[in-house]
Amino acid sequence: MKINEIRQKNKEQIEKLIHDQREKLKDLMFGSAGAREKNVKLQKTLKKDIARFITVLNEVKKEVVVETKKAEVKVSKIRS
Repeated sequence: MKINEIRQKNKEQIEKLIHDQREKLKDLMFGSAGAREKNVKLQKTLKKDIARFITVLNEVKKEVVVETKKAEVKVSKIRS
């Protein structure tokens, strides 16, 4: 999944994607599918996808914090 596609999703959708990818990775690593999996790059791809999702999720969280701080500064200036 491309990063632009991920950025278009909301926080809940990203968290669900992270959960789903972690479940796939767990099944691949510890399940019987890992022993017979032909695509050896799948584990690496899943890990990179999870990292992308977490990166975008952190960006979203930081934007909320920055917006909150900006609002607090505006309120404090108005009260002064």
